[in-house]
Amino acid sequence: MPQQWRKRDIPLDVILDELATIRQGMVDAASRLSASQWEQRVPFSWGGEGTIAEVLDVFYRHELGHVRSIQQWRRG
Repeated sequence: MPQQWRKRDIPLDVILDELATIRQGMVDAASRLSASQWEQRVPFSWGGEGTIAEVLDVFYRHELGHVRSIQQWRRG
């Protein structure tokens, strides 16, 4: 099964709960960072490196891409 369909049979409420849990974990972790930690460069799991703020920006853009794909799919 292609990766984009791996959660296809999971109920929407389960997926939304998982997303909320992940997002809250990121907010909790980010709120514990000092100003210097925000500026510290870290390796990205996908290669390269950047600041924590840049990691969060990539996650935001990634999720937005999913939203746009879903909207396009719903329009047919």
